[in-house]
Amino acid sequence: MTLPIPMAELVPQPKFKMRHIPAPEQRALLVPPGSGKTEAALVFIGRYLENNPENRVYFFVPDHALSGELLARARRLIPEANPRVYRGQRDTNFGDPLCHPDMHGQVDLVHELGASVVDMVCKKCPFREDCGWLAQTADKGPGLVILPHSYLTLPQGGSCDLAFIDEEFVTGLEDFARVRVERFKPDYNIEFPTIWEREWFPGAFRLGEDRQALNEAQEKLWKATECGTFVPTLPSLRRAGLTPELCKRAMGIEYDRYRGVTIQLEREIEQGGTPDEIKARLAGVRATFGDAKKKAKIWKSLGAQLRIKEGAREKLNGFALYPVSNQNGGEDWVFSAGLRKRLRVEDKPVYALDATGDMKMLGLALPHLSQLKVLHFETPNMRIVQAVDRKNGKTALVDEPGKDNSRRKARREKLVQIAATLTQVGSVGFVSYKGVTDSPEFAQGVLPEGIADPLYFGKLRGQNKLENVDMLVVVGRNLPDARDVTRIAGALFYDQPEAVTAASMGKGWGTRLMRGADGQLKYEDATDVEIHLDPVSERVRFQITEGELVQAIGRARGVRRDAVKPVTILVLTSTPIPNVPVGEAIAFDDIVPTKLDLNFARTGWDLDNAYHTFRAFPGLFNALGAARDAYRRGGKRVSSISSIYRGNTPTFEVEYRLEGAGQRLATGRYDPRRVRDPHAELERALGPLSYFKIKNSPDTNSHQPSSAETGPRADNTGETK
Repeated sequence: MTLPIPMAELVPQPKFKMRHIPAPEQRALLVPPGSGKTEAALVFIGRYLENNPENRVYFFVPDHALSGELLARARRLIPEANPRVYRGQRDTNFGDPLCHPDMHGQVDLVHELGASVVDMVCKKCPFREDCGWLAQTADKGPGLVILPHSYLTLPQGGSCDLAFIDEEFVTGLEDFARVRVERFKPDYNIEFPTIWEREWFPGAFRLGEDRQALNEAQEKLWKATECGTFVPTLPSLRRAGLTPELCKRAMGIEYDRYRGVTIQLEREIEQGGTPDEIKARLAGVRATFGDAKKKAKIWKSLGAQLRIKEGAREKLNGFALYPVSNQNGGEDWVFSAGLRKRLRVEDKPVYALDATGDMKMLGLALPHLSQLKVLHFETPNMRIVQAVDRKNGKTALVDEPGKDNSRRKARREKLVQIAATLTQVGSVGFVSYKGVTDSPEFAQGVLPEGIADPLYFGKLRGQNKLENVDMLVVVGRNLPDARDVTRIAGALFYDQPEAVTAASMGKGWGTRLMRGADGQLKYEDATDVEIHLDPVSERVRFQITEGELVQAIGRARGVRRDAVKPVTILVLTSTPIPNVPVGEAIAFDDIVPTKLDLNFARTGWDLDNAYHTFRAFPGLFNALGAARDAYRRGGKRVSSISSIYRGNTPTFEVEYRLEGAGQRLATGRYDPRRVRDPHAELERALGPLSYFKIKNSPDTNSHQPSSAETGPRADNTGETK
């Protein structure tokens, strides 16, 4: 198997290059978000199909919504590739669902029971003549087909000659089965359905053989678990006589036993009735054979782990034994086993494109993967400022039912204030936890003008809504529970020699890439970094936490920014960002805006006299003393948030004097985007002025105030006497 096109280097845009070579068959490219990898891949596909017009290329993206975005790009860049999307039966992202609404109930039931919709529903569907789903299924033509990641493990996902997988997908391959312990108890009278082609019918010799083999496997497992009371080890399974071959046979028998459900389901569908009526008539057969497919998965996991070389590890990966509540108010003990779903393109030429990843984890899914290449890009027009002293974890920001959430609410209000203050320089994007973005403080109509609709962790990949914001605020990091990480790792590594241990989160160390004032990059130690103490599970945690943080930063498309449209990203979590240079490390409290910062963002005024500020903006301070105290604390402004981007804000300095004896010259600044007539506004706020002059701000000498900005009272020097 080879990638079938020898071709020269493709350069669809200066940021990203892709080269096709005959081997390796499967490659992974780690590329920062926004670097143009999608466009490069599409141009690559266009050239490939030009040379191989009879071939079919699949492009997998995280979900159906992103399928539409990619389809629009493909139609623009390579219309000759006949790009189209592969839709789900009930998908509504592209219009009405392909499957007729009257059939959704039956389709859902067949999906739930793991049977074939095409065989059981579509063949007898009264709407089949005009069915878009059947037409899509029949499409075997060449060109580009765009699918969501969910099809990676479905039969439809393998009908291609070349595949691209965009964004991280390995952690989504976790599968598991949970079965009551008592179902593995030895039983010489295990029930079997009648399946003639399997030679399962009363009195058949084959039926007796299979019943004996399944009972033998269960006897040996029961012995190794000490009658279902302990999770077995690999040595205990071997001592009990369980072998990979016996597990494989038990797996096949259980998969066929489950056919008792699907055979009866087909009969019940033919008989007719509502989905609920059909489900009720299936209750008996489901009670007998309903967990057979889950048992088959457990046998599959056991067999794969027994094939591992003796001495490599003793512990079973992904196995657990625990109680669950039953319908009678009591508890049942269950075995739970994790395993990894198989990619339908695992034997196809594949390009995997992502921002983070490692060879080991990608190799779990892509057995022919032989190269992982990391591409780095200079980002001179993206500046990252990170608060390195605060984790801003989920428990600190997201409300918990039944608890006092006043402190969490106060923290969220601070975050809104930070974002609102930054609107003085332009549009602001925001990324955090879903519980934060769904909170009342972030509701539509409540957020200040200039803040884009926020995004949340877990739904970031491929999102382009924030690609043009002037500033991006990223709060927190997606840190899963240690037990969830262990479970996922155990499933993904179930057939690997590495042992996954049930460890917890702990303190570790890492490195933070810093860019000095001279532009040079250097690594600094980062302490108090949260890691999973099991090294295998830590690989998974890294993908979930740091990987999602890189995706959040990438929403601003900093790689593509130029000097005309730079971006500053404020990262409010202490987690180090892998391979992303940080321009400035700050403390969280230093960027919480003061009342003066918020007032400037709201009004566009920044006066240097505390008394004038108190008079001009009623309600900002409840007493003159409070205003003076605010000006005294470390100078006029205690927050450093203004310095993050304030230098690019086109402010003008003013000098003025109030009318009356003994009045002194005062100074201030204003933002001409918010203040159209500074002279008139000052007089409305403070009273008549005896002197007023506008001076160009040192950092905006190229911007001359217009007549609207200086006001009708000023002469051409901007001075009034």
